[in-house]
Amino acid sequence: MLNTLIQQETSPVHTSEAIFNHMDERFLHYVWRFQQFDADNLSSTQDESVAIFHPGFLNEHSGPDFSEARVKIGAMEWAGQVEIHLRSSDWLRHGHQADAAYGNVILHVVYEHDKNIQNKDGSTIPTLELKQRIHPDQFRTYYYLQHRHTDIACESQLSTVPNITVASMVDRMVMERMEQKAQVVTTGLKTNQNDWEQASFRLLCKALGMKTNADPFDAFASAMPLNKLAKQNPFQKEAMIFGLAGFLDEVPADPYQASLQKEFTHLAKKWGISSRLSRHHWKYARLRPGNFPTIRLAQLSGILSQETHLFGRFVAAKNLQEVKNLLFAPISDYWTQHYDFAKTSKRPISHLGETTLASIIINTIAPLLIAYSHAIDDRHLAEKAISWLEMIKPENNNITRSWQALGIDNGNALQSQGLLQLYKAYCSRKRCLHCSIGNKILAQS
Repeated sequence: MLNTLIQQETSPVHTSEAIFNHMDERFLHYVWRFQQFDADNLSSTQDESVAIFHPGFLNEHSGPDFSEARVKIGAMEWAGQVEIHLRSSDWLRHGHQADAAYGNVILHVVYEHDKNIQNKDGSTIPTLELKQRIHPDQFRTYYYLQHRHTDIACESQLSTVPNITVASMVDRMVMERMEQKAQVVTTGLKTNQNDWEQASFRLLCKALGMKTNADPFDAFASAMPLNKLAKQNPFQKEAMIFGLAGFLDEVPADPYQASLQKEFTHLAKKWGISSRLSRHHWKYARLRPGNFPTIRLAQLSGILSQETHLFGRFVAAKNLQEVKNLLFAPISDYWTQHYDFAKTSKRPISHLGETTLASIIINTIAPLLIAYSHAIDDRHLAEKAISWLEMIKPENNNITRSWQALGIDNGNALQSQGLLQLYKAYCSRKRCLHCSIGNKILAQS
């Protein structure tokens, strides 16, 4: 079926010469790593028998392509490094002869052998040529996947892949995505002097700002003295929040803004606060009123009025509802009727919406708990975070809908995260050779 599709799309890789012209080392890495070639009666270009006990482990850094390989060449067993090239002469073209890191290569694997390569001692490096051992259909499939002009290259073949392979890949993507997000938390922690509370506050603020106002929210959060804020009443907290955000440095538009301004002036003098943001730092363009920075700040004020030390509450929460109750905090009466100072909203505004709340749990709280679980070596925290994602409705966007259209289940936020990671980290970057689904399709060729 796939070869028929390739014919229909006029693939240029019909002949051996054309295949060589389009061959790349990434494909050879895949072929060697998974031993996807005819391995019967292997012999080197020096006519010595070759047996492969283990292909080694792919090296993502500098140096030979595979390490810790185990092979038998002639009567001698070797353990060491393997280098992969399209042609043998690429060894010289890449300058490996002058690099000591390549002095222990036990086997040179090439698509086409065109030159004997010597070690520094003058001995010839054993070379294995794969040109006649790779089935052309397999490379045509690879070429087809790499040059498909669709968002998901394997969409026409996905139905041939066992469900367990797809599910396993999505599960792997979930953990990969969560670990990447947890690493962002850990990196951010270093800029906050390893203060988990401050790091949590900054993460929450950035989440409230979404992409549009993430930067000003982060700057605002880094300037907020949380320990001092914790001792204030709700009105004082709101004054501090809007004051530091730069919304109280103008002529008051109404009595409420004037009262906040007066309170902030007192608190700023008391605490020695001089730096703050300005209104022009915040963006309103193409935002719905519910996402305006003023409303987000009011919602943050409502949350902090209930609890300033959020990190401790997130960690101690016994269930997802506790977290929702904390973040669903009501805002002050003024902001239920206004979207900015002296600007009345047509419809009442209240706490965070379900979609925003879900996004915060997925992108902020769950990664935070996973990062902390690593820090204190408590896997139960990570398990709790994962279980919460399973309880949240699936994300609904162009990417998840594309997967669903192909029959892939998207039953909860955990699966959504896996599907998003699969697309963004693999499909969009044509990393089919690193994907279990792509590997299965190639193996079926």
